[in-house]
Amino acid sequence: MSNDFLREKIKELRQNKILTQKQVGDYIGCSQRVYSNYELGKTVIPPDILAKLAKYHNTTVDYLLGISDRKMICIDGLTTKQAEAVKTIVSEFISGNNNK
Repeated sequence: MSNDFLREKIKELRQNKILTQKQVGDYIGCSQRVYSNYELGKTVIPPDILAKLAKYHNTTVDYLLGISDRKMICIDGLTTKQAEAVKTIVSEFISGNNNK
């Protein structure tokens, strides 16, 4: 997948959350300048940083790279009962979309 897709995707995710480059950089352990270079495509994003970005945005590396168009729902921190409720709702939604 092209570097353009990745850089646009991480920029879009950051802007959708109304975050600064510094805020994301702080989370992944780099400066605002280094993060800016990732978004500009001037620096290749190392695999460990790519994994941190996926985690930060509650998605997958495959989604960031354009390999998959599926986003991820993070259920960490939910009780078992809450996690099961989320799974049920998602399953029902998917089933409902397939019937149309």
